Amino acid sequence: MKTKKHIQHGDVSFHAIEELPAELKPIKHNGEYVLVEGEKTGHCHRLKGKFELFTDKDGNYYIKNQESAIEHWDKNTNQLAEHATKPLTMPFYIVKRENEFSPFNEEILKASD
Repeated sequence: MKTKKHIQHGDVSFHAIEELPAELKPIKHNGEYVLVEGEKTGHCHRLKGKFELFTDKDGNYYIKNQESAIEHWDKNTNQLAEHATKPLTMPFYIVKRENEFSPFNEEILKASD
């Protein structure tokens, strides 16, 4: 399996990092966790598998991966949605929301779906 250091999953991206930063707060989960919920569609980006999840003081997510994947889940139908499930292959990641530029308002906004 090819190791990917950057994984794009719709409006969310996962960037491999060398190690986790200090002073992270652990997040409890039961083997799955919704990282981002769609503002319009009811779809969400859900992490599933064996992992530890953390957040920093700015609300950024960090993952200590063992064997997990990111799914695009439709909460309305309780099924997988548009984006393919992608395995996380590196030991540590930071999760980032993508931005988009609004030419009408001339501002940078978080990408939404």
